[in-house]
Amino acid sequence: MTSNELNEFRNAADKAYQVEILCELIESYPLKLEASDINTLCRLLKKLGGDLYVYMGEEIYKQEQLQEADKNQTDRT
Repeated sequence: MTSNELNEFRNAADKAYQVEILCELIESYPLKLEASDINTLCRLLKKLGGDLYVYMGEEIYKQEQLQEADKNQTDRT
């Protein structure tokens, strides 16, 4: 893993942790949050979740490409 890939992985882990904290906040204080607060939290959760989905999709694609290249290399030998 390159240092850039490691930084991207760390950023994804940070976003996942932020999602966990926001969900805990909503779960712990449902009656103390105004509707506008909940709306804001939902938008933030959507953004963080979307970012994680894109990152994971890109990583899955990279791994599939590497596996395919390895398979093709093995088939040639």
